[in-house]
Amino acid sequence: MPTPVQILGLTQEKINFNLDPFFKILKSIGNNHFVVFSINGNSRTGKSLMSNFWLQYLHNQSDPNWFQPCKIQNRFKWQGGTCRVTEGIFVWPEPLKVLNKDDGKETFVILMDTQGAFDEQTSTHENAVIFAFSLLLSSVLVWNQPKDIGDDLLQFFQMFLGFAKLAVDDESHHQSENDE
Repeated sequence: MPTPVQILGLTQEKINFNLDPFFKILKSIGNNHFVVFSINGNSRTGKSLMSNFWLQYLHNQSDPNWFQPCKIQNRFKWQGGTCRVTEGIFVWPEPLKVLNKDDGKETFVILMDTQGAFDEQTSTHENAVIFAFSLLLSSVLVWNQPKDIGDDLLQFFQMFLGFAKLAVDDESHHQSENDE
């Protein structure tokens, strides 16, 4: 079975993009519908474990007994404790097909797992890049928050909404220049 591939890595305050695997996945999908399903959240909150559950479900959709915790494969690496395991952003290298039961149309799912935010080793800038990049690529972004949402998290989201607004405004500006 394949293993997740890293599309964004962090090394000594340097951000490394490796989008070739992502583009390869998109090419294999062709003109079919797809969604990019990403999970984000604080460090050490079970994002990679949750990604493994999604992977298990998508591989066994037709089996009503798909949820067998003892049979969950550790494809997206995770472990208990305080040391981070996921560094950067990883995607599952194969799109996972979902069949719409109502109309029979296929949609492909690309699973994306991200490094936890707010650990002691990652700068605010690196957290921002990981979050922003996964947000830009995602159709669905899940923020895994096992406890109460505090003011610090709301401020974090407000900061990223500001970045997103700037990006949209900048794109609109470029689009209007190209239309002239």
